[in-house]
Amino acid sequence: MLAASHTAMTRLVLDWGDTQGVDEDKLLALIASASGQNWLASGFDAIEFARDGFGDDNSIGILAKDVSAALYIAPDSNTALPEAVQTAIRQLKPRVKS
Repeated sequence: MLAASHTAMTRLVLDWGDTQGVDEDKLLALIASASGQNWLASGFDAIEFARDGFGDDNSIGILAKDVSAALYIAPDSNTALPEAVQTAIRQLKPRVKS
């Protein structure tokens, strides 16, 4: 669930940066040196699936399936966080290097 949430949030931040006219490489460098540093952001250009959109048969899709494990062990009354992470992952569109 942590890997999935880092993936989703990093991609959302990069998409936000696009809307603000922020250069992707500069934003990734900032993330790498700030408190938001994470595995995906630090290796974004080296990670094969980093730019993929959601697909049931790719690594992004596998992350959504992995979150299902958290849903499986969560009490029925406390599934909001894993469900939000799954939703964010499922909404990821392919990201083209600008």
